[in-house]
Amino acid sequence: LGVLFGALQGFFGGKFDLLLLGSDAGTDRWSRRMDVMLLVEVDVATGRVAMFGFPRNMVNVPLPPGAARNASPCGCFTKLLNEVYTDATFYYPQLWPGEGSVSGIAAVRATISELAQRPIDAVLVADLWGVIKVVDAMGGIDMNVTEAIYDRNYPDPVLGSIELRIRTGLQHFDGRLALAYARSRHQDSDYGRMRRQQALLLAIRDQLFGIVEACWRGAACI
Repeated sequence: LGVLFGALQGFFGGKFDLLLLGSDAGTDRWSRRMDVMLLVEVDVATGRVAMFGFPRNMVNVPLPPGAARNASPCGCFTKLLNEVYTDATFYYPQLWPGEGSVSGIAAVRATISELAQRPIDAVLVADLWGVIKVVDAMGGIDMNVTEAIYDRNYPDPVLGSIELRIRTGLQHFDGRLALAYARSRHQDSDYGRMRRQQALLLAIRDQLFGIVEACWRGAACI
C-alpha cells in the first residue's frame, strides 16, 4: 500500500493524527505528485474520526520554521501545495532536512502540520496500485453514489484515457472502479473529488470494521 513514516510517541490531547498522501507517479510523470492530502484525526478515547482534505492547488501556504521559510520573502510556499514534495526532493533539497524521498515526505508532513496547526503522528503514502490492491483484497467495496459521475477523459492506470460513467445508487466497486470514483475530477472540481475520497475512506473503514466484528463473533476468517 505504501510507507508509514513516523514513530508513535504519544498522542497530543488524546488525538492521533494520520496524514494520508495519495501519490500519483504514472509513466507520463518524472516524479511523484501528492494529489491527495487528507489529515485523519482519531479521538483515542471515543474512536470518533474527523477528516480534513487539503486542495492540491492551494498557494501561499505557510511554511514550517526552518531554512525553507527563511528563504521565502512571505514565509510561505508560493507554488501549488502538491509541489512541496518535488521542491524538497529535486529543486531545493538544501532547504529541507533529509535526502531524497524521505526529505520530500517530511517536507509535506511539516507543511501540512504548520497549515493545520496539528502535530502529525504518522504518514501513510499510497500509490494508485495500493488503493486498487486494498479494495480488491477486501472483495470490493459497497458505495452509495449520491451524484452520477461522467468523465470523458479519465486516466485509467491500465487502459489510459477512457470514458468513465458511474450511476447513482448503491454500487459495488472493484479496486479500479473505487480508484476511479475517488480520483476523477474532470466533471466537477478538486473539492468534489475530496468529498468522494472521504466517502470512500469511510466506506472502507465501515467494511473493515464489519469484517473484524464477524471474525470476533466466530465467523470463518482468512
